[in-house]
Amino acid sequence: MRCFISIDLPAEVKEEIKKIEKELQKIADETIAKIKLVKPENLHFTIKFLGELTESQVDKIKNVLSEIKFEPFKVKLNSVGVFPSSNYIRVIWVDVLPKEKLIDLQKKIDETLIRVGFRKNKTFETHITFSRIKYIKHKEKFVEHLRKLTVKSIKFEIKNFSFKKSTLMADGPIYEDILKFEF
Repeated sequence: MRCFISIDLPAEVKEEIKKIEKELQKIADETIAKIKLVKPENLHFTIKFLGELTESQVDKIKNVLSEIKFEPFKVKLNSVGVFPSSNYIRVIWVDVLPKEKLIDLQKKIDETLIRVGFRKNKTFETHITFSRIKYIKHKEKFVEHLRKLTVKSIKFEIKNFSFKKSTLMADGPIYEDILKFEF
């Protein structure tokens, strides 16, 4: 099964990102861009993508992740950004501040998973992907409009993370919790 570790988002954050997605769709229509928006129910922070796993690996991961101790912490939505660069946009995301606690949690999860055969992530960016870009005809105009998108600075608490299964379907992935870990 295809798996990853993530942090779910509160409804208020998903609503704010839905508003940003509507604005992004207008920008895409105006600049002749083909985009794929992430469904609100699928919005999350990806902490670590694990790939295809066996049942045995899933059991080992559940055991080691249950040992992680972490205190709840608060973050707030910050701004819109892109991967890999504004010259070659493939993903549009929203980040949060402060980033340090989220990065610390990711490192702790990464270090824990080394014990069951996973490698450390080379890089980790604190972001919530909300759109994937297929094509942009008027890229300069698209980027200009994108820079004007504003994000309401919503504060929220992170008090758990999830080990999830992802099932790829024709109309998008379906995510299911394997196990949720409370702080």
